[in-house]
Amino acid sequence: MPIQMTAQEARDGFSETMNKVAYGRARVMVQRHGKPLVAIVPIEDLEVLEAITARENAEDIAAHRAAIKEGGAVPFADVVAELDL
Repeated sequence: MPIQMTAQEARDGFSETMNKVAYGRARVMVQRHGKPLVAIVPIEDLEVLEAITARENAEDIAAHRAAIKEGGAVPFADVVAELDL
């Protein structure tokens, strides 16, 4: 469970919060008006998230290329033309 704090608390204790995250591997959820706004996470967590995103993007690209080869994809130019961009 992440540590929860208000934006003001995060701002007032930024150095301490960074140390908790960097050295204590804590996760901090910052809220504004009672609603989650951002998270402060250790760099290792960010690297994992970025690796997952890159893998998902690569899978999407591969699926799109396969669909093009099978004739099941709509060319990008047709999509742009349809949207009248």
